[in-house]
Amino acid sequence: MNYEVVLIDVTESHIERPKKNKNSIIHERRKGIH
Repeated sequence: MNYEVVLIDVTESHIERPKKNKNSIIHERRKGIH
């Protein structure tokens, strides 16, 4: 049970972080284009 909870936490953190990074990268690219 503990391993399952840890895996869920890890996958959620990995899924959430890339989204934030992608958004920041997109904003930077838009600023560079403008």
